[in-house]
Amino acid sequence: MKKSHIIHSCILMSALLLPASCSIDIDEYKEASPDGGNTLTLTASAKEIVLYERNSSEDCLELSWSSGSNFGTGNAIDYTLEIDNASGDWSGCWSESMERRTYSRTFTVEELNTILQDNLGNTAGTSGSFKARITATVADHEDMTQTSETAFSATTYAPVSESLYMIGTIAGNNWNVSEAIEMTRSSGGIFTWEGITGNTEFRFTVSRNAEWPGYIKESDNQNALEYCNEAPANMDGINFSVGETSFYRITANLLELTVTVEDILTNTLYLIGDATPGGWSLDALSEMTKTGKGTFTWTGTLTTNGEGFKFVTTRNFWPGYVKATDDSDDMTLRYSETELSGEEDRKFTVDEAAEYNVVADLLALTVTVTKTGEAEYNTLYMIGDATSGGWSLGDATEMTMTEDGIYSWTGNLNSGSFRFVVSQADFAPGYWKANDNPDDMRMVYSETSLSGDDDRAFTISEAGEYTVVANTDDLILSITKTGDTPSDPEPFDALWLIGEASPVGWSLEDAASNDSAKMSSSSSDPYTFTWTGQLSTGELKFSCDLQRDWNGKWYMPDENGKILEETDGETIVLIDKSLSDNSDIDNKWKVESAGNYTITINQLTERMTVTKN
Repeated sequence: MKKSHIIHSCILMSALLLPASCSIDIDEYKEASPDGGNTLTLTASAKEIVLYERNSSEDCLELSWSSGSNFGTGNAIDYTLEIDNASGDWSGCWSESMERRTYSRTFTVEELNTILQDNLGNTAGTSGSFKARITATVADHEDMTQTSETAFSATTYAPVSESLYMIGTIAGNNWNVSEAIEMTRSSGGIFTWEGITGNTEFRFTVSRNAEWPGYIKESDNQNALEYCNEAPANMDGINFSVGETSFYRITANLLELTVTVEDILTNTLYLIGDATPGGWSLDALSEMTKTGKGTFTWTGTLTTNGEGFKFVTTRNFWPGYVKATDDSDDMTLRYSETELSGEEDRKFTVDEAAEYNVVADLLALTVTVTKTGEAEYNTLYMIGDATSGGWSLGDATEMTMTEDGIYSWTGNLNSGSFRFVVSQADFAPGYWKANDNPDDMRMVYSETSLSGDDDRAFTISEAGEYTVVANTDDLILSITKTGDTPSDPEPFDALWLIGEASPVGWSLEDAASNDSAKMSSSSSDPYTFTWTGQLSTGELKFSCDLQRDWNGKWYMPDENGKILEETDGETIVLIDKSLSDNSDIDNKWKVESAGNYTITINQLTERMTVTKN
C-alpha cells in the first residue's frame, strides 16, 4: 500500500530567475547617468564604541548600505565590506564578501574586538579611529564599481583568558596538570564544565603547561575566585570542593570572579525511539520511574523497529543519553546537552519484540535490558486513506480500549482502505486483513511489515459515520455504519490573497474593492479556486470571507507548513484543515522568490497547488 511521506518546510516558492544582461555602451551610459539612478551610501549604527568583554556576545556595531547601481545592465551586484585603521590604505584591511541582496552586517563585541586587534594590529585597552568601506561591483563588469565610506572609533579590551582548565581530584584528574580537564568557553570570560563527580576538590589553571597562573578559592568563599600569578605562600583552603557524587555543572566567570556549582542530575527520564510504544513522538514518550539518585526503571514492550531507542530528560529531543559506542554488547551511556551528529546519535536495540525491564543508572552511565515476558500492546491505531490522517503515522487515529484486547472507535471514514498499527512508531507490528474475501473480517497479526499479496487492508466503499471494533485476541473486526454520508460544505464565494506577497498587501479594503487578489471558482466546480498573477517576496495567507476585524475564516499553514509533494515547478501543499476563527493563530506562508504564479485551492480536499510560471 502507498505510504505518504510528509516533508516539513516553510519555503513555498522556487528560486528567482535573474534577467539576462543587456548589451549597452557602458561609457555612454555613465556619461548620461553616472549613478544609474542610485547613490551607494554606507552608515554605521554607532560612531564611538567602547568594548567590554562581559558583553562579548552582544551586538555592538551594524554597518548598513543602500543598493548600488547595475548601470542598466540588469546584472546582479556583488558587495565587499572592508574595515581599516583611519590612516590605512586598505592594503592590510579586514575584508568580507557579502551575499547578494544583503545590505547590512552586524558585529558582536568579541568579533569586532578580534578584528581590530588581530587583523588591524590595535593594542588592547586603547582607543583607535577606524573607517569602513562598502564596494558594489556589477557582476561580469569588474570595472563598474561604486564605493562609500564611514568612520567610527572603538576602545578594545584584552581577554582575561581564551581557555581554562580544572585540576584536582575531580573526575579522576588526580592533580595531573598535563591532563587538566578543559572547560567550555561559552562567551568572553565565562567557562563551564558538566560531568559526574563527587567528594572531590579542584581549582583552575589557564594552560596544561603549568599550574600557575591560575585561579583559587578566595578565603572561605566557595563562590569567589582569586587570580594568582604564582603559587600562594599558604596552600591551605585554596581549593573548591564538591559533595556527594552527582551530575554537576561548574561555571567559572573570570570577569566577575565567581564560581557556581550546580547539581543538574535530572529527576525525569523517558524512552524514545522506533522500538518504543510512542515512537519518536514527544507527546507519547515512555516515562521511566525514578527509583533512587540517578536510577530509573521502566517495564513495557520494545520491538525491533527502526533504529531502536535512547533516552531524553525532558519532553524534547535534547538533552539526552545515547549509546556510548558501536559495540553491540556495550550498554554504557553517553550524555549530551545538545544535538549529536548522525553517527554519534547511537541507539540501543533488542533482538525480538517482547516485554522488557529497562534500568538506567545515570551516575554509573549504564543500562540493563531484561526480557520479562511476551510482547503486549495497550494501544491500537487506524491508519489508511479511509481515515482523516491518511497513511501518516503521526496522524494515525487512536482507538479506545473498552476491555482487554478490544478497541473501539466511532467517526467519519472516507471511501478507501485502512488497517491497524500498535503504535505511531512504525507500520509494524500491526494487524492486516487476513484474506482477499471482502466479506471476511478476520485479521492477521505480524511483528514485521507484510508485503505483496499479504499486504491487505480493509475497505470502505461509501463515506460516512462508522463504528469500528477490533478484537485483537480473537483477531476479528466489526465495521458498522452508524450515520449518513457527510454532506459537502457550502462553497465559499471567493478567496483572497492577503499579505506582503499579495498585490493588495495587508489591506482587506483594497482586496474587497478590486479583483487583483481575488481567487474565483467556476459554476461547474464551485469548490476549486484559481488565481494567476505577480507575487512579491514576503508573507502570505488566504481570507475566506474578508472580515474587517481580522477574526474571520482563513486558510493558513500549521507551524511548519506541510508540503506533500514537490515536482519541477509545482508544490502540493497541505492546508491547515481547521478554518481558523481564533485570532491568536496567525501563521503564514513565506514567498521566497518574486514572480508570476498560479495558485489553486480545493476547498473539499484542502489541498493547494502553487506553480511558478
